Amino acid sequence: MQSFMSLLEVAAAQLPAGVEKVVTQMMQNMLDCHGEHYDPANDGLVVLIDDETTDDDGMRLFGHTWAEAPLEGVKYCRDSGTFLAVILLNNQLAHHVIVPDMPWLRPEFRDHLVENLVGKERP
Repeated sequence: MQSFMSLLEVAAAQLPAGVEKVVTQMMQNMLDCHGEHYDPANDGLVVLIDDETTDDDGMRLFGHTWAEAPLEGVKYCRDSGTFLAVILLNNQLAHHVIVPDMPWLRPEFRDHLVENLVGKERP
């Protein structure tokens, strides 16, 4: 799991082009929403799930396993092959989560993402 708190961190991560574009957009949205007062501890992070992400990461981040994550507004981005989700922890704290639809994605987490999809795009 990689977490981002600035556009500089996104650029330094050297992500694959399609994934970098989505992570950049999510980070920019976070910055646009909170402006110069953005505080990751109070406002949330942009999180990229990767093949090394474990349920322990989810427990530390929001107190649940990934398959039990309190997801809000999951969308599927066909251009990048990623699920885009928000985990809303209170009225202000929301983590924006990007999940590549890859073979290493645990089936129960993928099923949870699909169950919470909104919109027309489907994997």
